[in-house]
Amino acid sequence: MTIAWIIIVIIVIAVIVLFFRSRHVTEAMIISKGMKTMGKVLKSESVRTTDMYGRVHITNYITYEFTDHIGRKWTDRKKVGAKLARKAEGDDITVYYLPKRPEKSTVE
Repeated sequence: MTIAWIIIVIIVIAVIVLFFRSRHVTEAMIISKGMKTMGKVLKSESVRTTDMYGRVHITNYITYEFTDHIGRKWTDRKKVGAKLARKAEGDDITVYYLPKRPEKSTVE
């Protein structure tokens, strides 16, 4: 391989890495850069699993809906901590979402 081919390969790899990194959206990013609105809890559930060592793990999820800034309704399901897991169906919940990508939302 010549130096030119090595440079081209490095550039292609860098572009691929940057592309996938830019698509990754964290919850912190949604909260800091997103819009805030109120949503409704549709369902709150606790899933109990047992690992191969017999340890029990409980994971809490809520399903919620919200309306974005142009009036479209969105529904999402998130893993949540114990505090949000206490929310009941119909409770209000604070939702953050990205205006250009409302399918990317989180709750607080």
